[in-house]
Amino acid sequence: MSTLERPPGLTTPTDISVIIPVLNEERHLEATLAQVGQDPGVEVIVVDGGSLDDTMDIARSHGVQVLQWARGRAVQMNAGAVVAQGEVLLFIHGDVCLPEGWIQHVRKILDEPDVVAGAFRFATDYDSATMRFLSWATNLRSQRRQMPYGDQGLFLNVATFNRVDGFPALALMEDYEMVRRLQRHGKIGLAPVAAVCSGRRWRELGAWRCMLRNQMCMTAYRLGVSVDRIARWYYGAVE
Repeated sequence: MSTLERPPGLTTPTDISVIIPVLNEERHLEATLAQVGQDPGVEVIVVDGGSLDDTMDIARSHGVQVLQWARGRAVQMNAGAVVAQGEVLLFIHGDVCLPEGWIQHVRKILDEPDVVAGAFRFATDYDSATMRFLSWATNLRSQRRQMPYGDQGLFLNVATFNRVDGFPALALMEDYEMVRRLQRHGKIGLAPVAAVCSGRRWRELGAWRCMLRNQMCMTAYRLGVSVDRIARWYYGAVE
């Protein structure tokens, strides 16, 4: 993948571009967009990968920019970055709600010395003792190992995004590989507040089973198993 370039003629009237890759997210996108808000310094870009429900209508009703693209979270996020006009890019999933005051937290994290990117703490709307423990463990890992995942909302400057050539075009593990690339250039900051994602997968599979599945995917990836093979197993487990 070559360095991403913006189309000629675009200016930069906004500070932050929020890029949301979606696929059939009609149940959650309304809340996600409402929480992003309508700050004049923020643009919102929803990149749809072929939804068959009302996802695109919901996005348009909020007056945000909507792109139609090939299915795949990595390529959808990269497509959004190409047209983004902000100097800061924030990537969130279509079932994640940002915390109150998120703009100030993004700016504060990126102003810290040696920080090249940041993310929010992890939380879900699934309230159980097991889920609370797993959220605590995830945040501990994110802070000590500087390894947040995509459902925590990753944010960074455009220059840094271009320096690492954007998200790798993988069917899965694109967030894991992206963070590994960023770590070579500096620190990954963690905001003191949480982005809250839908707990649907933890509810469907069970919290421990979902955690085990995620760990097995990462282990397989590190051992060199084909990402396409991992993705088939992962999505098969969800469905």
